[in-house]
Amino acid sequence: MKLLGLTITFLVTVSLHAQSDTILKQSQVTQKNKKISRTQKAKYLNFELFVGQTNAQDYAVSPLQFKGSNFGAGLCYYNRGEDSEWSVNTLATNSFMKNEYSGSKTQFVSGTINAYYLRNSKKLTGKKIRTYLGGYLLGNGNVRINPSYFNTSYIYDIISSIGISGKINSGFDFKTKAFTWNNQGTEGREKYISLDYQLSIPLLHIYNRPGYATIDNFASTENTNARETKINTWGKTARLTSKVDLTLFLKNNNALRISYYWDAYSASPNYNKLAVSNTGFLMTLMFRLNKKILE
Repeated sequence: MKLLGLTITFLVTVSLHAQSDTILKQSQVTQKNKKISRTQKAKYLNFELFVGQTNAQDYAVSPLQFKGSNFGAGLCYYNRGEDSEWSVNTLATNSFMKNEYSGSKTQFVSGTINAYYLRNSKKLTGKKIRTYLGGYLLGNGNVRINPSYFNTSYIYDIISSIGISGKINSGFDFKTKAFTWNNQGTEGREKYISLDYQLSIPLLHIYNRPGYATIDNFASTENTNARETKINTWGKTARLTSKVDLTLFLKNNNALRISYYWDAYSASPNYNKLAVSNTGFLMTLMFRLNKKILE
């Protein structure tokens, strides 16, 4: 019996040791895969210049449409791999708008922050394109200033939108003369152009505006900037955001990008209608933070 007990103890010890070695090896493989996954992600810090046009129609001030040239700059952190990508970017712009019936200009100051996370959709990915799907958060703060409008000389609106986003990515390799995926500057591909199109559709809005600009009739004679907050779904507040990127990857793993950006929203849930659109071109310098060659 003593020999049997020693034998069982020995077998249990060997079994536990083997399981321990297996768990350790699995853990090492997992850590190695995570490390490889991290090195296969391209990380960029982007500096952006914006040139475009702003259109605004605010019935709390006037039924006329105002428009003007828009200039600004932004900063972006961009992380992209084969399986996923995410980005956080900011943009600040300034415009002086006017309408054809008045020489009085309205200053339009806007700040935007946009964050999204997308995963590669295998079912919608082929040999020439990759498709990413996910969610996004977009927040705008806009200020319109015109002393000629007295009690409405200072009007602001803040709108935050949460929704779904999708992106299609493809590119052209000048060396192989073929359309292919964006390999983030793989060795031997100095002349490589990437084309991306992203469309974002909101599902929920959080909207803020001064009380005097949200009454059912025209603006009150009382000058107050008390904020009113509304939570709206699609329909009462409508919005679409899209962006087309054309990117040239350089030999040093950095990149140059030109983009066409379009963002427009309209809000009219039981108060004066407001419609704003920002369109224009972004010129971007993309500085690669991790210089390792991918794939």
